Amino acid sequence: IFEPFMQYCPDRSLRWNTWQARNQRCSGYGRKDLENSTNIENLRSLRMEQAKALGYDTFVDMSMETKMAGSIDNVLNVLDSLLVNARPMQDVELDSLQKFAAERGFENKLEHWDIPYWQRKQKWSLYNFDENKIREYFPLLKVTNSLFNLCSALFKVQIVERSDTRTWHKDVKFYDIYDDSSNRPIASFYFDPYARQDEKIRVYDDAGWHVSIRNKSSVAGTHPLSALIFNFQAPLEGQQSLLSFKEVNVLFKRFDHSLRHLLTKANYSEVAGLSNVEWDAAEVCGQVMTHWLYDPHTIQAISGHYKTDEPLPEEIMTNLQNVR
Repeated sequence: IFEPFMQYCPDRSLRWNTWQARNQRCSGYGRKDLENSTNIENLRSLRMEQAKALGYDTFVDMSMETKMAGSIDNVLNVLDSLLVNARPMQDVELDSLQKFAAERGFENKLEHWDIPYWQRKQKWSLYNFDENKIREYFPLLKVTNSLFNLCSALFKVQIVERSDTRTWHKDVKFYDIYDDSSNRPIASFYFDPYARQDEKIRVYDDAGWHVSIRNKSSVAGTHPLSALIFNFQAPLEGQQSLLSFKEVNVLFKRFDHSLRHLLTKANYSEVAGLSNVEWDAAEVCGQVMTHWLYDPHTIQAISGHYKTDEPLPEEIMTNLQNVR
């Protein structure tokens, strides 16, 4: 709710109140019975005490022992590098957005609560970016089948739906994954795509999530099992579920994240798939597949108008790359 409200609400004071309320959640500026500031300070104190007892200068130094980054210096160096390289372009984009808003009667300096609203308008003006029109080219069934085909080509596997497995809802599907060397499944997963009121939690930005149900174990003779849960809009009767490009991105990201669990080569459950992966490396695989969405051949393969099956027009494809 928050994100579309900030993008579409024309009343600046309402946007400010909404932004402030969201950013002051559980802080000392809000309701005292909900504030977490005291708990956080207690947690920081206990963490420092723990780190000192184990011979570390700070809790951060102790935490880095199990992180891919290795040290706080490495983290700061990466952040400094990002600042040096990304800040100039950010300034250019903000200046462009400020001029765009001023040309349309906005007389104030752009603040955090103004940017989503004017960004949406600027995208529409520059690229004719219409999310509802783009949805028409991404029916869920077309996108998922094409995603599975892409994975088959990349990883030499076959993803096959199995209809004789009980699931927790009629919309949930079950799939087995086969590789070229075996006629038995090497992994399986549930796919639960649609939002169901009061039955599913709503995660941040409706990003969906992956649940590891069972790890691979050569000792126990088990193959990986997981569930992919989303909150896509359910199709109306006689129609298809249509995805926004952002939702397509979410689907690709979460499925690639799940593949790390499903296609593991490790033989022991304690280290198979996502087990014991450093937290700052856990999302790396999820980012890889999303890059394919900006490859012209891939975007044509996964898109098809829900009425005509016509692939995404080249103009829209170019605009998606421009607003990336």
